[in-house]
Amino acid sequence: MLGYSFIGLGLYFIAREDWLSGIWLGVLGLFLQRAASASYQTALLRDTLSGVRVGALMTREVVTVPDHISLEELVQEFVLRKPHAAFPVMSGEALQGMISIAQVRRVPRDEWVRTPVRQVMTPLAERAAVGPDDDAVVVLERMIREDASPLAVMRDGRLIGILSRRDVLKVFQVRATLADPT
Repeated sequence: MLGYSFIGLGLYFIAREDWLSGIWLGVLGLFLQRAASASYQTALLRDTLSGVRVGALMTREVVTVPDHISLEELVQEFVLRKPHAAFPVMSGEALQGMISIAQVRRVPRDEWVRTPVRQVMTPLAERAAVGPDDDAVVVLERMIREDASPLAVMRDGRLIGILSRRDVLKVFQVRATLADPT
């Protein structure tokens, strides 16, 4: 309400031909209104996902790629056939890291044939995995803070799923819709 009041006051000053004060108050009001809206959305997200564990949100059917294949093979065999933006990279049964389409795009196209996935991927050490019992809100905050999505979900050293921002937001939307009687 305060933000809208400043916007209204800004319009009043503009109507009185005090352009500088009017624009200043309008911009200030817009800033306050957007900050309040973002704060409300964050509180709603926290409330809706309170007590939810990563295991309830993660994708269990994970498409993994071997670390030794070339980027060309990755694109032809996985990226073009599977609707994922990133893939866990495995060496046998051991998770090595994650590779995203964005990482592939940074490599010149003519080098894809001779560049192995392991050379371009983000190693697991740089993007630590999460557990299925971790709090979803804490993990989402980490994903946003570190700009890390998706994250590997591990139990006893084995990959059991992945969690992306999209997974979290889908559940948030469903829960928010069910909670809103209108």
